[in-house]
Amino acid sequence: MATRRDHDPEARRLSILDAARELYFTKGIKGIRMEAVAKNAKIAKGTVYLYYPNKETLIAGLLLEGINVLGEYLKDGYAEEQQLSSEDRIRQLSKAYFQFSKDHPSYYRLVSAYDRGGLENSVSQEINDQIFDASSASLAWITRSMREGVASGEFHPGRARDRTGIFWAAMHGAIMLFSHPLRRQLLDTDVEAVYTKIVEMIIEGLKTEGDA
Repeated sequence: MATRRDHDPEARRLSILDAARELYFTKGIKGIRMEAVAKNAKIAKGTVYLYYPNKETLIAGLLLEGINVLGEYLKDGYAEEQQLSSEDRIRQLSKAYFQFSKDHPSYYRLVSAYDRGGLENSVSQEINDQIFDASSASLAWITRSMREGVASGEFHPGRARDRTGIFWAAMHGAIMLFSHPLRRQLLDTDVEAVYTKIVEMIIEGLKTEGDA
């Protein structure tokens, strides 16, 4: 009996992405082969190519999912409905980013590795634009907090997007660097402890002298 998936192109596309996600979560990037995806989705290999012309386009679909999940974490971390200082918003955003890396390690690795695999050269400009827009939307919560901190006088004047880049680099660097047990042993610390200390150092550097 034919199902909705057989007649609805969007449902078919999503079912293929579901199959690729399952393979990625269990086997990593190497598990995403078009033949394996087709088998997992219980469709012909040629059908996969109708929706995703290459492996990279499938990976890009998963990457977009990961970026959007991260965006939801950062949105919750910003806590728009709460009356918070910019300092506390930055602190909550850092916790949200760290929690995302713990809750969704596979997505985190994919988001982190995007600029190392040349993916952008293997997918359409439309997909690249979608990835850029989703990434910008996620980071906008941090940029907004940085800008509001300057406007309120909590933070020294400075370009908000530059500070977002520095803050993002520090958060990501701490997670990646201290995920290795040898590095934790060298400093006798754990990932979360050093991550928190780095975030607090950045916040102190942002604050005006009256807040220090």
